[in-house]
Amino acid sequence: MTQAVIPNLWCNTDAEAAAAFYVSVFGGQRLGEMRYPEGAGPPGIDAGGEICTVDIEIRGSRITLINGYTDPEHTASCSLLVLCEDQADIDRIWQAMLDAGGAELPCGWITDRWGMHWQIVPRRFQEVIDAGDPAALARAFAAMMDMRKLDEARLLAAAGG
Repeated sequence: MTQAVIPNLWCNTDAEAAAAFYVSVFGGQRLGEMRYPEGAGPPGIDAGGEICTVDIEIRGSRITLINGYTDPEHTASCSLLVLCEDQADIDRIWQAMLDAGGAELPCGWITDRWGMHWQIVPRRFQEVIDAGDPAALARAFAAMMDMRKLDEARLLAAAGG
């Protein structure tokens, strides 16, 4: 897999659990891991022999999860956008996130139990955005503003007028 930019998601000490969860929800595979060398770790922590990073591939994208031994402060200023093929895919991912301790946010955003922010978006809505029709986009965005989990049919109907 050649990918020039690889998202690196900071975990405290549960990168393995996060990796397993993401692979189970989005599909994909675990690619490998790196362990802290003996006597090494973040400043002041001897994490030698423990998992440092776990690499996964989900939906064709490589992501690295790192155990940094501090609680990260994830904000909405950084999120991962996931394009979904249909409403069933959206519904399945959304429910899996909620069932595992996630929280709904407006406009198709959700956080997982680690606090990472995800945008769960229908691929066909992204196509509306990419098409560049300002009127269709304005109608679709207006519909989206009243949603938490995105409703593909409502978004596309709004875009179509």
